[in-house]
Amino acid sequence: MSFSRQNKADILAAVFIAIALPGYYKIKFLLDGQMTIEQLLVPSALYEVMYAFLLASLLLILYRYGSHQIDRVGRPGLKRLLPIALVAASVVVAIGFTRFFFNVVVDWGSPASFEFDIAVLAVMLPLIVSGVADRIFLASEAKIAEQAALVARFETLKARLSPHFLFNSLNTLADIVEEDPKLAVRFIEELAAIYRYILEHRDEQLVPLAAEIEAIRSMLYLLRSRQPGALDVELELAPGTESLQIVPLALQTVVENALKHNAYSAGSPLKLRVFTDEDQLVVENTLNRRENVVSTDSGLESLRTRIEHVCRRPIQIRETNETYSVRVPLIRSA
Repeated sequence: MSFSRQNKADILAAVFIAIALPGYYKIKFLLDGQMTIEQLLVPSALYEVMYAFLLASLLLILYRYGSHQIDRVGRPGLKRLLPIALVAASVVVAIGFTRFFFNVVVDWGSPASFEFDIAVLAVMLPLIVSGVADRIFLASEAKIAEQAALVARFETLKARLSPHFLFNSLNTLADIVEEDPKLAVRFIEELAAIYRYILEHRDEQLVPLAAEIEAIRSMLYLLRSRQPGALDVELELAPGTESLQIVPLALQTVVENALKHNAYSAGSPLKLRVFTDEDQLVVENTLNRRENVVSTDSGLESLRTRIEHVCRRPIQIRETNETYSVRVPLIRSA
């Protein structure tokens, strides 16, 4: 089993508390004359270390889980109140665990003054110590991730502005400009809309989902003009989801990945379904894989890197015998 840097940070915090908490009381009792040096090294001290480690682990798990759930809440007022509820819950859990350990596991009892100290620990130490540990383990990771995200964003932009994409679009335009001038004007407008969207949002980490959808509509218009009847697309966005935010060019990247790896024509169209599922945008396509496709998967990998850096949540890829789907995280505005 591999551990992420976040897991390592939590383990470090738990180990620190497991040593520091018993050590604090040992030194305090020693200085107050309530304990001798010989009494410091009795085997029963291991119970104190075990208690502190389990308490720290329990609190860290509670804080991590609670913080994750708070991030998923969309209502601003409730989102401000939940951290207070989480702190209160941690105090209750810490005191409850303390009483259980010192009255059931070991019959030592838990004085009220000790429980008060543990309540303070529940409020302060998981945040402070975990924050310090995060700083130690995650600072370098954050810097690397930020650099990777910048590179990935540049590569995505470069790919979208590639001569190949423009060449195909201009070829289609050349075919229709004399036959249907009105269609040609519409084609130019949609092509311009795509490039305008890219240039306007190339430096942003998140964009409204509505803007991303409008850009993909323009892209799909160009693709349908090039191959009429080859794409069967359904857009099913739940009411109110347009205000959610998404990493820019995420939808275009996923759609292009589907087009690259699957064969499609007017006689055998590629079915694409784009819909929202709670806090995710799902792009699902039927499978009709092309043969001899050379792929480095750089598009989805770059997207994965950008999304994990910005959203702190991964994309999810699911494949069956008939369909392939990519779930992209959506973020609610603060």
